[in-house]
Amino acid sequence: MKILKIFLLLLTLGAGIYFVSIQARGNRNVASSDIDSAEMFFKKIPSRIGMVNDFENVFNLKEIDEIDNLIMSVHKSKDVVIVVLSLDSSMANKNLFDAITLKAARQWGIGDINKNNGILIAFSKSLRRIRIQNGFGIEARLSDGETNIIINQIILPEFKVGNYSQGIMKGIQEIESKLK
Repeated sequence: MKILKIFLLLLTLGAGIYFVSIQARGNRNVASSDIDSAEMFFKKIPSRIGMVNDFENVFNLKEIDEIDNLIMSVHKSKDVVIVVLSLDSSMANKNLFDAITLKAARQWGIGDINKNNGILIAFSKSLRRIRIQNGFGIEARLSDGETNIIINQIILPEFKVGNYSQGIMKGIQEIESKLK
């Protein structure tokens, strides 16, 4: 009788563990389907195509040219390399956005390797995310607090009314004025 009770207890525990594992696996599959494309992008970030890498097709050719010219001007005056990156929702998600932008900045080697003078301005219109990644050589000249102010007070007000190129250009101009 005692053996039967132990057997039934083990059978009940085993069935409970089995059903919990099926439910957990099902939840994991739902979550992973949301991030599969972002994880693929994270694993294989494409090569940089210039100073403006508009994978979300936010800018027209004239705007890209204007941003490029501004970036070159800042490079000459402040010895800083700025790269702009836009990501659509198939390339990133809210959970991986910061990690993807950091990986892109590192993989692309923005700036001079000895000066570590690169800045990546990354955003996603569809995800409503933006991040400025500063190279270590920039952090003494432009703090994370200052970049957050630039994002919140300069760039985002333009983004909110649909002026993405103006937001980026004003942000770059403010970065230039803040660099010591």
